[in-house]
Amino acid sequence: MDEKFPVYLEIVGGKSIYCISSPSEMEEIQVIGERYTVHRMEARILPERLLIQDILANEGGRWNRISKEDYEAKKSFITQKKTLL
Repeated sequence: MDEKFPVYLEIVGGKSIYCISSPSEMEEIQVIGERYTVHRMEARILPERLLIQDILANEGGRWNRISKEDYEAKKSFITQKKTLL
């Protein structure tokens, strides 16, 4: 896979945004009602690496690629308007 990193994505429906910075590192910001949570993952085991590969491959069309600017704007909006879990 010749992917250029970082890759920015949004899950269809807009409840989570992702920054995949390498084949083994990603950050997910997930909105849950009026709150949000941040998941940072450094893939150390095969299932974690496969998760990142699946997201990048977009099997099933669950993710939309977005620009860095769009990611930063969404991240800023979420972190300013929502409460961290």
